[in-house]
Amino acid sequence: MDSLELLEGEVVYLNEHAQKFLPNRIGEIAIVDKSLYDSKNFDYRVQFEDSECANVKDYELTTLTKAQKELIKYIYKGNEVLYSPTNQNVIINKVDLVHYKVGINFVEGDSSVVDIDKIKPLEEDEQTQEEGYFESLALEVGKLVDQKQKAYGDSVTKCYEIMKVLLQDYSNNDGTYTIPESLIPIMLLEVRKIDKTNRRFSNPDGDLMSENPYQDDVGYSLLGVRLMEQLHNDK
Repeated sequence: MDSLELLEGEVVYLNEHAQKFLPNRIGEIAIVDKSLYDSKNFDYRVQFEDSECANVKDYELTTLTKAQKELIKYIYKGNEVLYSPTNQNVIINKVDLVHYKVGINFVEGDSSVVDIDKIKPLEEDEQTQEEGYFESLALEVGKLVDQKQKAYGDSVTKCYEIMKVLLQDYSNNDGTYTIPESLIPIMLLEVRKIDKTNRRFSNPDGDLMSENPYQDDVGYSLLGVRLMEQLHNDK
């Protein structure tokens, strides 16, 4: 295996040979921070996008192709991009150039792992109405809905049944409900939390989209803490 001769500041990514010591970093973009000429165990120190550094062997690094150099102009952690199947703005939270995947965060709080070719820079957010475009878009959206439906386990139906139970104290004899205005923001937040609960019950052996619903649940709980403070201050 030929050794690399990398310059400080050169952009690389961690390849599959890093499985032993840095398995969670495989595919991540890094910058060569320093050559470790005096080390017997490592060849370079690299810095990742989250500013953490690691010592690595040269064969654990791969230099970028011309196409990859174009990609990382907008495919990098923390950048806002366009998720083309649903035409939504998302934030990149992880890049994996080995498997050509990116982790993304949606505005509403959900996260997912998708193919890099589903991501576009925001300046390309100009939809063309070519023949077959909307048909293709509908198929992509339908595919995403199928994936979400399996992951969430028909949360729409189950959430409806749960909310009926929770709102029993506000039900009228004519099938309507009378609720205080202060309950409206709480209801909206609780629906999101019920989504996550249903997702865990639907996939107890592991989330089908390799996500952690508990992590999102924590975020919603923190938003709930702030919501209750705001409601209290408004009184």
